[in-house]
Amino acid sequence: MDKLKKLVLGNLNLVLALVGVFILLISYVVGYQNIATLNTDMESKLSERSTYLTQLKEYYSNIAMYRSSITDAKSNISNNLSRLPCGIESEDFLLYLMGANEEIGGKLLSIGFSDPELISQFETVIDEKTIPVSGYSTTTTTSATMSYEQLKKFLEYVYDENKSITYVDSVSATYSGEGSTLNTVWNLSKFFIEYGGSEYKPVTAPDVATGKKDLFGTK
Repeated sequence: MDKLKKLVLGNLNLVLALVGVFILLISYVVGYQNIATLNTDMESKLSERSTYLTQLKEYYSNIAMYRSSITDAKSNISNNLSRLPCGIESEDFLLYLMGANEEIGGKLLSIGFSDPELISQFETVIDEKTIPVSGYSTTTTTSATMSYEQLKKFLEYVYDENKSITYVDSVSATYSGEGSTLNTVWNLSKFFIEYGGSEYKPVTAPDVATGKKDLFGTK
C-alpha cells in the first residue's frame, strides 16, 4: 500500500512538473510573440520616423530656396492683385476707353455695356492673410474709327502690363475709303475682385468745364 501511495505521488509530482513546464513554455511562447509583435511595430515606427527625418533634412537643406519661392509667389500675387480693382462700374470702363482712344488718336463712336458676371471663387493671400475672393468679368462692345497703326497701338494699350487687366475677346475691322480709316468693333473684357473688407474706388474722372457759374457775366 505504501508503495502504491509513493507511486501515485511520484506520478502526480511528475504530472504537475510537466504541467508547470508546459505552462512555462506557453508563457514563454506567448511572451515571445508579444515581444516580437512589439519589435515589429517599433521597427515600422522607426522606419517611418527615419523617412520623415530624411525628408526634414532635405527640406531644411533647401529652406533658402523655399523662402525665396514664397517671396516670389507673394510678389506675383501682389502684382496681379494690383491690376485687379475691387469693383468696376460702367463709368470706369467708359473713362478707360475714352483714354485709350484719346492716346492713340482714334475716334470713339459708341459703347454698349453688359452686367458683371461671376467667373471664379478662390483663396489668395491679401495683407498676409489667406481669404476667399470672388472674381468677376464685365464686358463692353465699342465701335471706333482708327488707322491701322492706331489699331496696333490700341492693342498695345489694352495689353499694357502696367494697366488693369483687360482682354480683347474679338475685334472686327472694315476699311473705309473715306479718310483711309478702319471702322472697328471691339468686344473687351475687364476683371475685378471682391472680398470681405474690399473697397470699391472709382476711377478719377478728368475735370470737365461745365460753363460759367454766373450766366450773365456780372461776376
